[in-house]
Amino acid sequence: MVNPVHLRTLLEVIRHGSFAGAATSLGYTASAVSQQMSALEKDTGTTLFARSARSAAPTEAAVVMSRHAAKVLTDIDALLASSARADGGTAEELRLGIFPSLATFALPRLLGTQQWRKLGINLKVYVAEPAQTIQGLRTGGELDLAFVYQVRRYARKTPPGPMPVQRSRKGAFVVNPVHLRTLLEVIRHGSFAGAATSLGYTASAVSQQMSALEKDTGTTLFARSARSAAPTEAAVVMSRHAAKVLTDIDALLASSARADGGTAEELRLGIFPSLATFALPRLLGTQQWRKLGINLKVYVAEPAQTIQGLRTGGELDLAFVYQVGQAGLAWPSSVSRQWIGDDNFRVILPASWGIRPGSTVSADQLADMPWILHHPGTADATVIERLFASCNLHPRVIAYCDDFNASLEMTAAGLGAALVPELAMLNRPDGVVALDVPEIRLARSIFALQTGDRHNIRVRLFMDQLAEILKGQRIAPKHTA
Repeated sequence: MVNPVHLRTLLEVIRHGSFAGAATSLGYTASAVSQQMSALEKDTGTTLFARSARSAAPTEAAVVMSRHAAKVLTDIDALLASSARADGGTAEELRLGIFPSLATFALPRLLGTQQWRKLGINLKVYVAEPAQTIQGLRTGGELDLAFVYQVRRYARKTPPGPMPVQRSRKGAFVVNPVHLRTLLEVIRHGSFAGAATSLGYTASAVSQQMSALEKDTGTTLFARSARSAAPTEAAVVMSRHAAKVLTDIDALLASSARADGGTAEELRLGIFPSLATFALPRLLGTQQWRKLGINLKVYVAEPAQTIQGLRTGGELDLAFVYQVGQAGLAWPSSVSRQWIGDDNFRVILPASWGIRPGSTVSADQLADMPWILHHPGTADATVIERLFASCNLHPRVIAYCDDFNASLEMTAAGLGAALVPELAMLNRPDGVVALDVPEIRLARSIFALQTGDRHNIRVRLFMDQLAEILKGQRIAPKHTA
């Protein structure tokens, strides 16, 4: 995951034109700046600098990334300010020391901007010469940030400009995007345990991440008790900003990858029919998806087929599969699995049978009705047969069908009742009613599968976009990481 500290350093390198210039501005060594840029290249899979023995020239990808980085960092600033206000009830204060000529030039131009007002920061200003403002930065001093100047000769055509001096402040630009993603999951699921299941962590790891986020931002995000951790208003506010920060980071990664490689990235996706029918039209038509510049190559098939494409040397980067019950589906040990959510089955009947939509009926009332069921012998059919037998339901089968769209159409035509998942129901035809049968509770679990060597930016960008599409549906969870 991209480190915002490294993005800020990249901006300084682009601005100053060298690692040494950025180091002077930030108070690092040139070696530390170089190490941060190498880490950023590794994290993003992008070549940012053309290095030689004496220099490191930024690539086009670095310039593109720096433009997006400025937006990401502004969003993080807004996140910190907004969550601090929600936590404490008042705007955060920044105590600034600044020398007269810079104050005269910069402050009127800054304070009148809409971008500044959005941050909601109360600025307390001390206008004074450098010797005085530096005193305010000493231990226990009165300033958080000071701009000073130093008179010196310079050989360049452009003077070095003022040097900001910053006292260490808790939560200053050290927010970990991984922790923001975890926060979104906690808010959505309402518990650490739910977020842990979604992300593949332990509940303890989620709790530790949230504690680290509270420490980094100086904000109380959860009201903890012995058995629960309820999100505070500040956590809810932060989660709204977090979604924007993560979307901007996704755009940064995609844009810099395109600039680095010169062509759009390809993602080879395996997906089962009902999820493809629902999600892909909604995803591919969005402006947000088009901005990512990813070429999607889609393989629509049932889980057993798509899993084959993930094996060593296979044709897929990512596959979405489902599983009914605990048997019938296996994948190689090299494949990592992430639970996306549960797709609940619904009992449906022809509307012509005269039963009101949403009616609650018992399994006994369905005993004499004709049914459309899965072909016998499959793992799904076996699970359904056992479920029906457990509630003493022995259906009279009128048709065998594994295609849910066909089952819906036959039901609408009055042929029989059927058991159909929610995803397939989203495009149901007229003439179909769904019932509540308390004895028949069944869901298929949806998983995202990917091989370890292909756990890359393209996969995560698609997962994030799909999560947005699934929001508001009955599939849970509604977001991925």
